[in-house]
Amino acid sequence: MSADTPRAALHRSTLLADRHDARDQPPAAGARPKILVLDCGSGRPREVIDAFTLDRFDVTYAEWPSGLYGAQDRYHAILLHVPPFSSSLARVVRAARLSTVLPLVVCSAAGDERQVIAALEAGADDYLVLPLGAAELAARTTALVRRAAPGRGSVDTLRAGEFEVRLDEQRAYRNGRALSLSPLEFRLLATLVREAGSVVGHAMLLARVWGPQYVDQREYLRLYVTYLRARIEDNPRRPKFIVNERGLGYRFQAAEDPEPTAV
Repeated sequence: MSADTPRAALHRSTLLADRHDARDQPPAAGARPKILVLDCGSGRPREVIDAFTLDRFDVTYAEWPSGLYGAQDRYHAILLHVPPFSSSLARVVRAARLSTVLPLVVCSAAGDERQVIAALEAGADDYLVLPLGAAELAARTTALVRRAAPGRGSVDTLRAGEFEVRLDEQRAYRNGRALSLSPLEFRLLATLVREAGSVVGHAMLLARVWGPQYVDQREYLRLYVTYLRARIEDNPRRPKFIVNERGLGYRFQAAEDPEPTAV
């Protein structure tokens, strides 16, 4: 058997990802905050383990970047544990920010001012220098989640015109009728509806739906936009909901565009 080409391997991994995962449950209203801790090459810091074994949190540990897949609707906040003086810090934070609007916290043993500034300018909401007391780490994370709750992070239901996306059920509806969507189609629709009326760039869609390692794979985005249009549009060849903004990305609109544009 011949080995997969890089593109074939990526295509296979993308299709394998398009299935339901029992862990893909969004945070319920009033539930304990769900925190995703991503290891960017530093292992699990003792302080983080101690802080998040407290009863007030549900914690998932995963590796960067694969653990970021689908994080937007499953967690309340993300912690990136990065090595001291990492040369890739800004790139990692930018990729994470591209993938999610959730509160993003960088944890590192390095407190160098330049590294802190680089992380914050790249999109981090906070930078915690380790070692840090477990109680303080827990309190600062709780405060960040609380501040973000009204306008960022997880909500139970997204609505735009005829469409309703129920994140808690992982179901979508048009005019009250359930849509039959695969997990990736659902995630793509949810991402577009969340930003309804605004253009969502190709890289941002790829990062939020597939993960930051997929930001250059536009062929997969085009393929799944075609799939999704077939599910939700009256005439997929003349789409009125998912509109292509050439060279920029896609825009989800609730009202009909007089001259919608397909791929």
